[in-house]
Amino acid sequence: MSTIYHHLEKERNDVAVKLKDSFYVDNVVASVQNEIELQRFQAIACQVMSKAGFELTGWVSSTEQQNQEKTKCSVLGLLWEPNTDLLTCDLRNISTEINDTCSKRQLLSISQKIFDPIGFIAPVTLIPKLLMQKAWKNYELTWDQKLPSEIVEEFKNGLASLEFLKLVQIPRYFGGLVDESTTTLHMFSDASGKAFAACVFLRIECDNKVKIKLVQAKSRVVPLKKDPITKTKNEMSIPKLELLAAVIGTRLVQSVKTSLNIHSIQTFYWTDSKVVLCWIKNSGTWKTFVRNRIKEIHSSSSKEDWYYVPSQMNAADIASRGCNAQTIFSLCCGRYNMVEKPFLLARHQRL
Repeated sequence: MSTIYHHLEKERNDVAVKLKDSFYVDNVVASVQNEIELQRFQAIACQVMSKAGFELTGWVSSTEQQNQEKTKCSVLGLLWEPNTDLLTCDLRNISTEINDTCSKRQLLSISQKIFDPIGFIAPVTLIPKLLMQKAWKNYELTWDQKLPSEIVEEFKNGLASLEFLKLVQIPRYFGGLVDESTTTLHMFSDASGKAFAACVFLRIECDNKVKIKLVQAKSRVVPLKKDPITKTKNEMSIPKLELLAAVIGTRLVQSVKTSLNIHSIQTFYWTDSKVVLCWIKNSGTWKTFVRNRIKEIHSSSSKEDWYYVPSQMNAADIASRGCNAQTIFSLCCGRYNMVEKPFLLARHQRL
């Protein structure tokens, strides 16, 4: 890859720049706004790479001419349907049947096969993480010992509904809609007693309509803190978990801004924790844990950009609690999007 990057840096044109940003090992995944731009990109990209002895082959696009033989193809671990330009999870190598002697090793192996780099099914992938943590926290078991029946049954129920993930789709491309004068970036963060999560999306005004597009989401199980005296594992308080959710939310925003090259876009940060808002908006002598995380939040966001959102309208709520695939599918009839629920974004920028 270093050789390819070195070669592309010597080329002084916009296609070479796009190529450099679009390489993932030996694959190129790029987007253009129309077919004319596609033809230009394809011609110049092939010409540029041929100078270094590389040949770009296997082109697939969402245009009618190139997708006639492709119903679905794998793109960086996800399934892409060129005809509709939608992405779904690739479940082809996942077995939904497990026996009653399921162990922690099997639970981890199966759950890690669900690849979701975007996070649009974060509530589903959270469930096996919670079960894994429960197994470690409550039971002294080795990797290959049988799990308790309650954990196995819950895991089986989750696997049984995985078929619904094949019907859960999200748009692959929205880059052509991003105009920083009519687009704003929104981040929601939330925490429950079991996990915390954040999701980032774009609010796009186009042709007198408002479109909401999920960009990325992430969920994490709560960290367990061992008491030095009793040796028991204790969970953190909800306000601290809400603060952790706000931190990963600001990190996601920075990642999205860099990836989409929208550093100057207006950004809104939403949380349903008034305690976290107090920490962020006020200067105080907070304890070390809070102080360090508030410092990180202030380094990448302005305290004036943080707002309160009611819990029932918090888009990250479901990602912090988890649910099975059937629940996600039923929420929005297969077009699930964690940010479709807070209709306030379609009406207003602020509450």
